Amino acid sequence: MTDPMREPSPASRRRSGRARQQITWSVADAAQLKHFIEAFTSDGAAVLFGRTLDGGSLSAQVLHGKDKVKDYATTPGDIAGMLDDLLDDFGLTVYLTGPADHDIA
Repeated sequence: MTDPMREPSPASRRRSGRARQQITWSVADAAQLKHFIEAFTSDGAAVLFGRTLDGGSLSAQVLHGKDKVKDYATTPGDIAGMLDDLLDDFGLTVYLTGPADHDIA
């Protein structure tokens, strides 16, 4: 298994002009991701998850009707806020307390 916050490759440094830590979705809270996916897909939206080419940021994009919103997180600590911000943008329940308080089948 690779380290989710490993150093970027030399090619990545050349593209961005500076060294950036790489981040992967493996550092995200699984219960929060489940809540995020369930909240949007049950409301008729599509969600896309990705990572920037240099590996320094994660992205989450929501496609809902004619709306298309994308946000980024650069550290593991930013992920929860990014997901909650997207939920809030669409008026959906924000994941604040934890999995014990949410029954998502």
